[in-house]
Amino acid sequence: MKFSLKQYALLLSCFIIFIFLGFGWYTYNQIESAKITLADWKFKSTNEELSEAVTKAAEQGTQAARKFAEWGESGQQIMNSSFYSYWREQRMMSAGFLPTNTLVANLYNAQGESLSDVSELTLPFRIDPKNLPQHFIIHEKNKAAHAVFFAPVYSQGGQTTIGFVSISLPFLSLITKHKFYNIDEKSIRIKAKSGHTPITDISHYIDYEKKKDVSSVVVQKILENTSQGLLISSLIIAALLYIFLSYGIKRPLQYLIEHIYLLRKNPDFLHSGRFLNLKNAVAHATT
Repeated sequence: MKFSLKQYALLLSCFIIFIFLGFGWYTYNQIESAKITLADWKFKSTNEELSEAVTKAAEQGTQAARKFAEWGESGQQIMNSSFYSYWREQRMMSAGFLPTNTLVANLYNAQGESLSDVSELTLPFRIDPKNLPQHFIIHEKNKAAHAVFFAPVYSQGGQTTIGFVSISLPFLSLITKHKFYNIDEKSIRIKAKSGHTPITDISHYIDYEKKKDVSSVVVQKILENTSQGLLISSLIIAALLYIFLSYGIKRPLQYLIEHIYLLRKNPDFLHSGRFLNLKNAVAHATT
């Protein structure tokens, strides 16, 4: 079966379009795969960032409680609590041994009983001396969450536990001290129902919004535009190639085909004047 020149040009153009479309399909799938990989990486890195922030908040609260427990006056008040109420109101918060954002603090004797006769809303009135409570978060609807930390108070020799301390700190102010790259710290909130949650589990109940990553959006847009541009370019190139093959070299090819046909039919045609005319016509058609 014989094909015309235009048919050959059309087949070649379709073949080129097929190649470009195949490459475009491969590129598109690679872009989609990169999007999924990027989304998974951002989800994982965001969770890790939140867990790291909670861990550092717990470390800061623990260090604050230990500093309060190691303060000599804390041990003195536990050993002799006659003036504890006055000391608690006039001295405890202003001595510089508690963070400036401390909401409330309290001391307990060796039996876990509060030295204060007033039960604080954010602190337990009594604790188990044999099983010191875990650090926990108090969260109530429409109220700021509080982080409560505990630490034992030791005797001067460090051998005997003579009491305990507890402090309450605003949880969000602790966690937002962390440098966030993926999370909008202003959007952080606790979505759990009112109650107490161990600080080690609080990450599961924190809701937040992600920061807008402008760079990744720009890169994604560039990749999408590149894929679209590749498809459009392939169609334009195939169309131009078809026009060139169909019309640009049609005449010289026809002259050559006629030349070959006449040579086969009459070998003496090479030396005839008609050949020279045909040669000039081919030269003129190709210029």
